[in-house]
Amino acid sequence: MKQTKRQSQQSQCDRGKLLRRRKVAERIDTSEEYVRLANDPNSPYYIPDFPVPIRIGKNIVAYVEAELLDWISKCERVEKRIGGDV
Repeated sequence: MKQTKRQSQQSQCDRGKLLRRRKVAERIDTSEEYVRLANDPNSPYYIPDFPVPIRIGKNIVAYVEAELLDWISKCERVEKRIGGDV
């Protein structure tokens, strides 16, 4: 069964706030290109546990803010455990 536009928007709202790639890059202090490459398994910059974007349009992706914050928190815990600066 095909979702209506309203149902699709509602399911996106259920996931929490969505962030576009530019906002994700700003949050982790890097470039939009690096964020894109972090999700590409063929890239040398691939990060297996980096949040996976969801497609919200033909050429538009967004990231669930809660997933990004969880990932950042996980990275901070690892840094503290190995004694590095965050």
